[in-house]
Amino acid sequence: MGLKSFAQVTITTADLSNICVDGGFYSLGDIIIEEQNTDDFANSGGTAVDYRVELPSNFEFRVGFGDVFYSDDGADLSSVTFTRGTNFVQFRFFVDNTVANNALYLENFQVRAINTSSSGDITRVNSPTGTNATVNGALIGSIHGTISSLAPPTIGSNPIDEAICENGTASFLVSATGSGISYQWQRDAGSGFEDIDISLDGGIYSNFNSPTLNISNAPNSINGHLYQVVITGVCLPTATSSSAQLTLEALPSAPSITNQIQEVCLNEAVASPTASGSGGTITWYSDAGLTTVLTTGSTPSLAQIGFDNTTAGTTTVYITETSGNGCEGPAVTATLIVNPLPNNALTVTSSATDVCDGESLNFTVESSQSGINYRLFDESDNPFSSIVAGNAGDITLTSNAFDLSTYTDGNETITVRAINPNTSCQSDLASTLINIDPIPAQPGISSVSTTECLGNGVTLTSTRAPGTTEGDYRWYKDGILLPSETSRDIILTNVNQSGDYTVEVTNGDFTQTSCYSSPSNPITATINPLPANNLGVNASSNEVCDGETLDFTVFTSETGINYKLISESDADLSSNVAGNGGDIVITSNPLTGLGANETISVRATNPITGCTDDLLITEDITINPLPSFSLTASTNISCNGGSDGTIEVTASGGTGDYTFMLGGDATASTTLPGAIYTFTALSAGNYTIDLVDSKNCTIAQQNITLAEPTPLSQSAVITDVDCNGASTGAINLTPAGGEGAYSFAWTTADGSGLVAADEDQSGLTAG
Repeated sequence: MGLKSFAQVTITTADLSNICVDGGFYSLGDIIIEEQNTDDFANSGGTAVDYRVELPSNFEFRVGFGDVFYSDDGADLSSVTFTRGTNFVQFRFFVDNTVANNALYLENFQVRAINTSSSGDITRVNSPTGTNATVNGALIGSIHGTISSLAPPTIGSNPIDEAICENGTASFLVSATGSGISYQWQRDAGSGFEDIDISLDGGIYSNFNSPTLNISNAPNSINGHLYQVVITGVCLPTATSSSAQLTLEALPSAPSITNQIQEVCLNEAVASPTASGSGGTITWYSDAGLTTVLTTGSTPSLAQIGFDNTTAGTTTVYITETSGNGCEGPAVTATLIVNPLPNNALTVTSSATDVCDGESLNFTVESSQSGINYRLFDESDNPFSSIVAGNAGDITLTSNAFDLSTYTDGNETITVRAINPNTSCQSDLASTLINIDPIPAQPGISSVSTTECLGNGVTLTSTRAPGTTEGDYRWYKDGILLPSETSRDIILTNVNQSGDYTVEVTNGDFTQTSCYSSPSNPITATINPLPANNLGVNASSNEVCDGETLDFTVFTSETGINYKLISESDADLSSNVAGNGGDIVITSNPLTGLGANETISVRATNPITGCTDDLLITEDITINPLPSFSLTASTNISCNGGSDGTIEVTASGGTGDYTFMLGGDATASTTLPGAIYTFTALSAGNYTIDLVDSKNCTIAQQNITLAEPTPLSQSAVITDVDCNGASTGAINLTPAGGEGAYSFAWTTADGSGLVAADEDQSGLTAG
């Protein structure tokens, strides 16, 4: 490469790197020393000057190769000669003028390394025989190029034979020099050498491309194998080491161990492990690397091998047998696992120390351990609860039911036990004595009546709670506790108290637990509601004649409810009328036999429950008495067809003035303040008489018939006069009809002899 600077020659250098020793000649680049200014080559003043360039040591030029020449445009240089050797080239010339730029050239040279790897610079050196030319920028020592060489690999030391124990490690080592060398170890298993790689012989080799081949876990199958290494560098030839042999000594088997793995809880008994082998030395180690010996021998003590059952943890020892040739076989382990006990210092609280037969209790464990299970046990060490896992907080264990048929002495000690589910190590935390109280017998409920209407209560009575001192009562309605009902009797008065009732009782002799009996059989109590009593009521009139009826309207009646009228004396005044959800009309019975002023109520009745209630609105009714009259006198018609009949009536009762009304074959009416009236000039016939007082009350109609005589008729037997002028004539008269005694009034126009008042006539003349 070129080295340049202002106002000095330019040296074009020749670099050649990493040529191989004994690798022949290599072409060297051109070297040019060229003026940049005309006076870079200083005038030599008529003296010959030298410019000498040498190769570094261990390098030489090839004889007969290379061109040396110069350029001189201005005839500045003269008498230029060249001298060459195996390691130098020298110019000798005169510098006469400095009018042009001149240059020295070394071209097409070849060089080689002589015998070893080295490097150095092609340098301008002092001329050994003459005067050095003065050249600006190319002083003595100026570098005109760099050359380096490399030698082929050379082995300094070869691998040596190795003898190891089976499954042991071995290393084969070689030393070599050379540039850029690489290693490839080879193995001969009897069929010639082959390259070692990571998979050969099961992958036991490592560093097979380095000066040191490592063999790990050497199996007996490679016993007697040969190993060598081929070394390759940048420059040939390769170098191959001598071979070395690997010899394997068989290992004894691992010892047999009794009590090899023991897992115990803290402070449990531990047995000493023993080892047996094939007669070699038994060694006990504390570490898997087999570096720390605890003891030797087949039957060590627990202390010698560090087995301690008083401290929780895992202790593992490693046991080997070493044969007489010093090969130590594989290790076998013996392990002691000492598991810690659960914490037994936790606080345990039971929900009570007295319990009812058949009931359970809660036991609280404070600050439980995560990973630990907790359970209750009875005195017989039987489980008495489900398992509850600890959670680092408070937990609750619910016991099984306490059963007096099992714990007949009436009490039982319950223990909380903590158990590690992984190790089965356990600790008892606390024990509590629990008293078990009996349950009273099932009570019964009695009642005079279980169904009543609102306003009449239902009283339910429990059988007596047992005990010298009467026990307690607990009532339930429809399964829901009635906290305020604690008496033997419960009185129900409201509709919403209807339902199924049960009662539980305690035994007054056991006051610690309040053990309630099983519930009684349910009894159904019903308080039926009354019909609505706030309905509107309206009477068709508030005044009525005795014996008449009234209409009562009930507004917005209730469907399914019957309504009727009731007197002040609670007598029925009507039939039932069914409500229909709308307005209904109740017609009273004839109102008679009541007081002059009567308050009439409407009674509503539920026909299903029989519950009744009187509507709040009543009607005050005035009941006017009926008048009465009698036929005090009458006269029939005196003569047939006459009109001289009379009827006399006498009135009483009623109110105010009377109106007498005649009907029938003749009509007439009159209103009088008096009580007696005579109808006159009546002809024969049938008559009706009505009486109405001032309240328009009418007496029942009376009938009367006025009679007249039958029409008068007569028949006569006439006896004519015998002789003219005689008085022998006679009339024998037979009257009929009429009434009473007859009277006669005879007359004649031309006769004589009549007796006017006699019935029969005799002695009559013709006439």
